[in-house]
Amino acid sequence: MASIYKPSNRKHFHTSFFVPTGQNKSKKVTRSTGETDRKKAQHVANSMEMSALDEVAANSSKSQAIMEIISQAKREAMKGTLNAVSGREYIREIVKISTGEDIPEYTIRTWTQEWFQRKESQSESTIRAYKTATNHFLKWLGDRADKPLESLTVPDMRAFRKWLLEGAGNKEKKASKTTVKLKMKVVSSIFIKAMAEGITNFNPTSALEPLIEDDKLERKPFTREEVSQLIESAPSEEWRGVITMGAYTGLRLTDCVLIEWGNVDLKGGIIK
Repeated sequence: MASIYKPSNRKHFHTSFFVPTGQNKSKKVTRSTGETDRKKAQHVANSMEMSALDEVAANSSKSQAIMEIISQAKREAMKGTLNAVSGREYIREIVKISTGEDIPEYTIRTWTQEWFQRKESQSESTIRAYKTATNHFLKWLGDRADKPLESLTVPDMRAFRKWLLEGAGNKEKKASKTTVKLKMKVVSSIFIKAMAEGITNFNPTSALEPLIEDDKLERKPFTREEVSQLIESAPSEEWRGVITMGAYTGLRLTDCVLIEWGNVDLKGGIIK
């Protein structure tokens, strides 16, 4: 903001401010505001400063290049040929001129894949959950996966959630609301990360109405006798091992199946 002061031999307030001259240099500008009231003088000073800065900007090569792009976009808009693709390209060019940096260009597919690759440090079970959710997301999108992130709307995500609830293409195997909520949370994370990095400014899953889960039946654990019956009725030695491990460790079925001897410490009596 421009500063104002009143010289001892003047009745009007004066202002001084700096304007850039190029190569990281600037010059000081001093002018009379023509006002005797401090509040009015400050307003005039601020206007003078803005006008001077606008004049400098208008004469810079960057500003001229940006104005040319804006003029070109205006011509296309008047002809009715300006669309989302060309609009994003014009914005990308303006940002590059202003900052010297390109805006990263991602489609829904490429950003989803990028997001998933960054999750490699997560546990195997988490990675599997992420992979299932992202695969379903891209499968549902089909060819639309190659469109920009901002092309998806709230109704789109509502339709995707309905598709998941109906079995993700297999209507004979409907998914529980709990499972669908977890998958939607993964997809929401994809957009949240994109917003954090400035790739998009909207998360279409954030406005979805929450799923109301049905009351769950109370489940009681198997008794020792019931576990013994399950083991005795198992169709193979492998299944007997999986049932035993699940009953006495609390591991999930998938983890019981995929566990290796490297995860078992017999001396310490632990599985890790």
